[in-house]
Amino acid sequence: MAPWTFWRCCQRTVGWVPVLFIAFVVAWSYYAYVVELCVVTLSGNGENGKAVVYLVGFHLFFVMFVWSYWMTVFTSPASPSKERCILSGKNFLTSYSFLKREWAVLQSRKVFLYLQVFERGWISEMSADSCLPGGLDKWPLKTRLKFYLSSSDKERYEKEFNQERQQEILRRTARDLPISTLSAARTIRYCERCQLIKPDRAHHCSACDICVLKMDHHCPWVNNCVGFSNYKFFLLFLLYSLLYCLFVATTVLQCFIKFWTNELSATRAKFHVLFLFFVSTMFFISVLSLFSYHCWLVGKNRTTIVWVMVAVSQLAWWGWIQSKLLFQTKTNMPEDLNCRGKKQKTWEMTVLAQINPFLSNHLVNQKTGYWTVSLSG
Repeated sequence: MAPWTFWRCCQRTVGWVPVLFIAFVVAWSYYAYVVELCVVTLSGNGENGKAVVYLVGFHLFFVMFVWSYWMTVFTSPASPSKERCILSGKNFLTSYSFLKREWAVLQSRKVFLYLQVFERGWISEMSADSCLPGGLDKWPLKTRLKFYLSSSDKERYEKEFNQERQQEILRRTARDLPISTLSAARTIRYCERCQLIKPDRAHHCSACDICVLKMDHHCPWVNNCVGFSNYKFFLLFLLYSLLYCLFVATTVLQCFIKFWTNELSATRAKFHVLFLFFVSTMFFISVLSLFSYHCWLVGKNRTTIVWVMVAVSQLAWWGWIQSKLLFQTKTNMPEDLNCRGKKQKTWEMTVLAQINPFLSNHLVNQKTGYWTVSLSG
């Protein structure tokens, strides 16, 4: 076995450790709630009706939580397809760009296109009976959209060492593709590992060793990438885990207080009930922040990678502006402004207004080897 293959097998095996940990915690919570709380504690104290109600609600949230977690773990995040096509005809669907531009018009004409992957640039499934006049045979194949290079282009690309000529090959292949996102150097994004032109918001995951469509992040707790196909299940997993923890914490609270104040005799169930309340509360707080963040991302139509890239670019831009202004101020600042006085206050306000007019209530300290500037409103 090659060293790289052995390393990949070890990496994938270790990747299942967080999943097994989550499975262990969930299995223990099931035992602690059903057996120790409902059967031993509530039924032992004669509260059979409450125990039945708790069990029904618990199993409802438990089943939905386990199902969403299973789907998140074992659903592929989707990768760019090697070859798909768009149907067109009669000046109705001429290209993907036309389809994207005239989507509202198509909807107004009651033409429902079942897009499995809209951002890939191809349509994988269409209902000919309800969508296309005349059936599928009346709509010929028009445009082929491929994100993989052809055999000839791939051979020329690999033999070419000039980056400009390589980019020319990629631009010629990608001119009919629905790609608007380029790299920082304004070049076509190409994955050397998967040997494909990356669609918008597609990124290569080093852990999964594939290019993932609309990649959000690689989650170690599910040992899978969160991307186009399983992002819905990931959001459902967060939602149902939130509801599951909230239900467990609220129903366990009464028995938790009784055990804590010694109103109930100390038995084996005491440890499970106390620990179950702390664990469910802790997971509820952590999952709530994560779920709120992803809801915000969905509302902004962003992914985690896009948000991080935007934040980094904004910080870099802010740092560049700040360094430029401070450098110019340092080189042009008269010596008499080193003293405290009206002139220095005026200079501080001038620099602050140039940097950001919304920072008037904040204090920014920039220290260099020559002098200290205090920017305050």
